[in-house]
Amino acid sequence: MSPTRTSKSPSPASPLSDLVSRQIYEQFGDPAFLAAVNRAANIKCLMAIQAGRLRVASPYKLPEPIRYIPRMDLVDDPSSSYYSAVFEIPGINKDSISLGIRSGKLFITGRRHAPYFKPARLEAATPNATQSDLDRPASDATQRALRLPVRELRYGNFERSVDIPAGIKESEIKAILMDGLLTVTWPKASHNTVATAPRISPAKSKSSSPSNHPQTLVAAGPAAQ
Repeated sequence: MSPTRTSKSPSPASPLSDLVSRQIYEQFGDPAFLAAVNRAANIKCLMAIQAGRLRVASPYKLPEPIRYIPRMDLVDDPSSSYYSAVFEIPGINKDSISLGIRSGKLFITGRRHAPYFKPARLEAATPNATQSDLDRPASDATQRALRLPVRELRYGNFERSVDIPAGIKESEIKAILMDGLLTVTWPKASHNTVATAPRISPAKSKSSSPSNHPQTLVAAGPAAQ
């Protein structure tokens, strides 16, 4: 005769255990208890930060666009009666450049646009879109969705200035844009002044529009191309 196995069924919970479980559940939902737990957790986090075991993570922010400052060469040829300034501005068309004279300085201002921030879909959807439409920056949502694993190119408004001799006429300043190089020439001296070497002002890069001071455009206006 084989032995008979009997299984024990779990005994029903006693009224006392039900009461204790209900009290614990209600305690977790009590606002005062939750506030005490939060205070204790905050103290523990603060102690961990002070001990160097925990650090505060900064919220993600899109990096500010890297501003563009064109490089330049100032050419002083002893055999020539003109100075030349050559600016390296690849990716900039003549309509984005202005030349101006004020306070005895020649100013070159302009803007270099990031091509990937242009709404390319606009050109396909709107065949007659103007250049200003195509140059309009993409929306913030588009820029946030765009990823740049490598970001080395610089964009934005820029301004460079060079001292020029007093008395130089606007018609004596010439500019030409070719192969991404802007070459600006002006006399070393006017008819009534002695030639002095020009000084180069520190390069400036602006997040807003170029200088708000009124400018006198040189005779060539925007750089010829």
